[in-house]
Amino acid sequence: MTIKQAEVKNPYSKFLPAVGFLLLAALGYLSWIGSPYLLSWAVRTFDNFSGRELGNPLYMRLFFSGMILMFLISLITIIVSFAVPKKKSRITDKDTLKYRQGVLAEKKANELRKQKVAKMNRNSNR
Repeated sequence: MTIKQAEVKNPYSKFLPAVGFLLLAALGYLSWIGSPYLLSWAVRTFDNFSGRELGNPLYMRLFFSGMILMFLISLITIIVSFAVPKKKSRITDKDTLKYRQGVLAEKKANELRKQKVAKMNRNSNR
């Protein structure tokens, strides 16, 4: 029987949704500000691109803002995934080995019991 240790919670964990929303709003604002620059770069770089493919210029700006926002969210996600320390598992190799040995011993005991029962059945049939 093992005793579980109480998990220590971060006191700031209740603010994480608000921080995430503020981060999303800031990234959205940055993408909205940066979309005209990316749009003008795309018009200069690509010959068949005029910047008026969607009809309304607002739609094109929204599209480019969305692309920038998705890129920034992906970048932040990658940075956070590498920066956050990984939670150490409470299961160690020693525990796994002990569990495996217990399973093997139980299998062996079941085999011996089956052999004993089979031998008793053979003897009783004679």
